[in-house]
Amino acid sequence: MSRLVSLSRQVVSAAALTMVLALLPSVLLAQAIESGAIAGAVKDSSGAVLPGVTVEASSPALIEKVRTVLSDGQGLYKIIDLRPGTYTVTFSIPGFSSLRREGIELSAGFTATVNAELKVGAVEETVTVSGQSPVVDAQNVRQQRVFTQEVVNALPVGSSIAVVTTLIPGATITGTGGAASQDVGGSKGENTQGFKIHGSRGADYQQLRDGMFFGTLVAAGNFMSSTNPATVEEIVVETSGQSAEAETGGGLVNIVPREGSNRFNGSFKGNFGTRGLQSDNLTDELIARGLTTAPFIKQLYDYGGGAGGPLVHDRVWFFGSARYWTSSSYQPGNYYNKTPGTLFYTKDLDRPAYDLSFYQETSARVTWQVSAKDKVNASVAAERNCNCIFGIQAGTLSPEATGDDYYWPNWRVQSTWSRPVNSRLLLWAGVTVVDGTIQRRLTGGTYDDISVLEQSNNYRYNSSGSGFGITTSWGDQGFGQVNEKFTAAYITGSHSFKAGIALRQGKSNKYSFINQNVSYTFLSQKPSVITYWAGPYAYSLDQDTTAIFGQDQWTLGGLTLNLGVRYDGLVGSVPPQHLDAGPYVPARDFDAVKDVPNWKDISPRIGAAYDIFRNGKSAVKFAIGRYVNFEPAGGITLANNPVNAMVTSATRTWTDNGDFIPQESELGPLSDAAFGTTRITTRYADDVLHGWGTRGYSWQGNISWQQQLREGVALNVGYFRTWYGNFTVTDNLAVTPNDFDPYCITAPPDDRLGTVSGQNVCGLYDITPTKFGQVDNVVKRASEFGTQSDVFNGIDVTLTARFGRGAVIQGGMATGSEVLDSCFTVDSPQQGTGAVLPVAQGLYQCHNAPPWSAATQYKFAIVYPLPWQIQFAANYQNLAPIPTSASLVATNAQIAPSLKRNLGACGARPTCTSTATIELIPLTSYYTEPRNQQLDIRFTRTFHVKRTRIQPEVDAYNLFNRSPVLTMNTRYGQQWQYAQATLGPRLVKFGLQVYF
Repeated sequence: MSRLVSLSRQVVSAAALTMVLALLPSVLLAQAIESGAIAGAVKDSSGAVLPGVTVEASSPALIEKVRTVLSDGQGLYKIIDLRPGTYTVTFSIPGFSSLRREGIELSAGFTATVNAELKVGAVEETVTVSGQSPVVDAQNVRQQRVFTQEVVNALPVGSSIAVVTTLIPGATITGTGGAASQDVGGSKGENTQGFKIHGSRGADYQQLRDGMFFGTLVAAGNFMSSTNPATVEEIVVETSGQSAEAETGGGLVNIVPREGSNRFNGSFKGNFGTRGLQSDNLTDELIARGLTTAPFIKQLYDYGGGAGGPLVHDRVWFFGSARYWTSSSYQPGNYYNKTPGTLFYTKDLDRPAYDLSFYQETSARVTWQVSAKDKVNASVAAERNCNCIFGIQAGTLSPEATGDDYYWPNWRVQSTWSRPVNSRLLLWAGVTVVDGTIQRRLTGGTYDDISVLEQSNNYRYNSSGSGFGITTSWGDQGFGQVNEKFTAAYITGSHSFKAGIALRQGKSNKYSFINQNVSYTFLSQKPSVITYWAGPYAYSLDQDTTAIFGQDQWTLGGLTLNLGVRYDGLVGSVPPQHLDAGPYVPARDFDAVKDVPNWKDISPRIGAAYDIFRNGKSAVKFAIGRYVNFEPAGGITLANNPVNAMVTSATRTWTDNGDFIPQESELGPLSDAAFGTTRITTRYADDVLHGWGTRGYSWQGNISWQQQLREGVALNVGYFRTWYGNFTVTDNLAVTPNDFDPYCITAPPDDRLGTVSGQNVCGLYDITPTKFGQVDNVVKRASEFGTQSDVFNGIDVTLTARFGRGAVIQGGMATGSEVLDSCFTVDSPQQGTGAVLPVAQGLYQCHNAPPWSAATQYKFAIVYPLPWQIQFAANYQNLAPIPTSASLVATNAQIAPSLKRNLGACGARPTCTSTATIELIPLTSYYTEPRNQQLDIRFTRTFHVKRTRIQPEVDAYNLFNRSPVLTMNTRYGQQWQYAQATLGPRLVKFGLQVYF
């Protein structure tokens, strides 16, 4: 299969574009997103403003050493595009003594308020002032947290970007493993980096590196890429109030990379854990819930480092790095199949299942001061990653039903250019290339084995085969994107205007197959359904985006207005495609398709920050903005790809005679009469595919108060609201609500079911036999049928503190509730949008309103120096428990008495093996598990050998050896509520950090 994009061609293009950018005249464009700034007011001793004051910011972090501006007519100044580091700011003007403010620690995305009062005197007289760095940003309205690598390295947390999830109150893990991905000492690897917060969606999480988008259509959150901590200067996390430079409203992480310097320096970090360093947190209660062992680690080690320095002093710096880690843990209660190749699963108690991830990376970065004003950064990285045995964490797959997601080749190339034309105009531009392939490989068995789903416990074994997705079939998937960004900023002091354009060209292609193009569904080891697949399957798609944005910031006294607007255009297209013939489908050819979709959106961003006492220590902030939803490769373009718009699977009920070989006389009617043809059965309405404002979006708003309580200590209290729009539903034109007959079932008498126990569950519907298998779908706007909503309201209270000689405390509380409502009928009166299910006592699945307590989190971290150069650090998490749910597989025998006939899937056959899966408990309404608490600690001792700092460390993760259930079997039956994943037991790790 041809590669997605020729990497060599992309690298050459990137290099060529960089050279062009370096020669650009004064055209468009602004500082990179998330650069730091220093701003303030300059007055004389009488309080009168001083215009025309020369303000210089100097730092070893700047290869150009010094940035200079002048105060404007209101005595205000602002210096932007400053790298993280420690700065000295000098104020000078003829007739006044100079003032130098030292020790200002600046982080990315933060505007430090540094005011000055100059006294009459000679210029050569300089007053030097040292003090604590500002902790309140009184101008910007975005809610953000900044994690310096120094603090992250001091804390007992993993090396992944996912560490932000453990440190930010309100952030929750996303990804395949869900809650089961909660890490204990790095035991979960790094394939889950994204998070949700304030009601955002996991798909809207985006990762930037050096201010530029670094995801792909496959994953905006970049789960296919890890990061070497040695290459990271800071991690900046925006959680609300993003400016017009941001596309989506999800969590936004910007990794600020390290650069070299005029002094050769670097670091090394290594650590390991073994089974012998673990406790056992298996309890009697967990044994009663089906577990026989704790999730012990199998392998766990991580080592890597980086070093950099000058190639030419003050002109060219370099930084190189390498890293290798492996993480593998046993999955309690899950075992390899002792009878592979058969249609049955037998636990091999001598071979417990385990996950496995590894990562190898080498990278290089060069910073070149081309001229007095032109600076170019260029970096390249090669990665070889594997999310092996991927998906095993969920507890619903046997090892041979998972697969190795092997990422190779996997490349990243980036280059940026900046030019301060003068003290007021800054130009910036960059290009990023990401290119790779995911190879989906067998983890066991052969390509002849047929996938089987056992409905009684929702467990799949024998082979992967639940769809043509990259994690549910075999094959490979190419991914890649090129994005270019051009910006310009004009700053006068009281006024800062930014404008820019961002372009992205994304591609994705995939080849997939399912063994023998069939999969089976059993109920209590008896065949019930056979699924046919229209394989082999392949697709290609392109997606181009264009964004134009402007951001205006005005400071009027103590009030700073943040006004922005953004245009987003997205165009998807599909090239001509050919699919070979399979056992159930002929060879197929598909014409090219354009404008699927063609969306255009205008999104305003409005905010205001008020410096209450005009001293940069107390600010009230307000922000509201519209954001578009991220559109992944598996989104609307793929849905309108003719390959995917045809019927790729269909089912038939199966009444087996005992030989486990499906025969025509044993099979019911096909669930979709269009299977095996190229007739498109799902279309999209024009007002969903095209036009202005038709793309899915969210509005996000917040009101917050930020207060400096004392030097180095800041409190932030905020209210957050997120709501979504432009929902879609699928309307099957071949049926109407009248083609569904109602029925009830009686819930089992079980006190564990709460109020549903023994009650009638009604409002359930089944399609009539005459309409079964008829499909003519049109995706329409949900507003044509009723009102759908998705609204989050929440409150955060957080504290950050720096005091003493390196002590740090941060953390707080977050709570809230996301309410989803979709109570209207489209086709089936039961389903509507796919989540409508009336149950007993008037409780409805269509209205999902979890209690606020279900989302309440407490997270705290501390770094505290002790005598004799010993340092103590701790990280504490107190998280909400997982909800309890129960899905009942109801047989035709249970349903027919109420329905007054057999289920429609059985047609006219007298014997019916069809089933219906029914949620007995309203979703996210019932919580029976205890809260999830985890405490991790670290002790470090520092030794100095000349200029080298050596820090051996010992960590203890999950110190109190708790074992909360992270996932459970939700299929009602004998194994209902059996634990499938628990928090790993207490783990002691040893490590070493070296800085030179």
